[in-house]
Amino acid sequence: MQINKALTAVFLLGWLTISLAARADDTPPSLLDESALGGKWVGMVSFTSEYFSRGVSNTRPGVGAVQSSLEFQHDSGAFVQVWGSNVDFPPPDSSVNIELDYIAGYRGHLSEEASYETFVTYFTYPGADRADGRSFNYWEGALKGTYDFEVAKPYLAVNYSPAYMFGAGSEWYFEGGGEIPLGTYFTGLLHAGHSIFDRNTLAERHDYWDYSIGLGTSVAGLDLKLEYITNNLPKVDCVGPCDRVVFTVKKTF
Repeated sequence: MQINKALTAVFLLGWLTISLAARADDTPPSLLDESALGGKWVGMVSFTSEYFSRGVSNTRPGVGAVQSSLEFQHDSGAFVQVWGSNVDFPPPDSSVNIELDYIAGYRGHLSEEASYETFVTYFTYPGADRADGRSFNYWEGALKGTYDFEVAKPYLAVNYSPAYMFGAGSEWYFEGGGEIPLGTYFTGLLHAGHSIFDRNTLAERHDYWDYSIGLGTSVAGLDLKLEYITNNLPKVDCVGPCDRVVFTVKKTF
């Protein structure tokens, strides 16, 4: 079944992530060695009760997602990453079972408190097929800035795709939010975003806002996050309810 292939691909990415993290110091040198490449490998494996992207569910109610990524961070600030997740779109896009994203970018600092990152992402959905032949895959560029006030860490970002999925033309996504320390163990999480599409009939059918509020903490090396996510789309355009409570557990290596 396609869904099994999707989960297998994501698990393989996660397995590679864990294998690199657990690599012994006496392993013979290879082209993947951090010392030879001038940087470090960072991996992530997570489970979320429902995969949300920009306030919209990509797995439908009751369908969780296993997600993993592998990133190489060069000492210069440049980075490359592969990120994967199972997905479960409703008809007519139910042929989609996996998302694989390829990311390249750069992270830097303007000061001790101010940081930024700029990157390009190629979103792909292997095996996906539409009767009208329109492509799921698309490119997107992003620029994000963050400032650490200690009492809060806000961010602003802009994302742009010149040719969004399904031939929907250009797409803009503006977002802002931040983290607020809440005592010793918890962090408050805030987010708001606005999606603008050139051809709404071929995308989400509406420009819309999405919002989330959450709480994060760490336990035994695991990052835990509980969020309430919603949007202002008409109910008919949401996959199930337009708002949801989502739980995520993540391990970074």
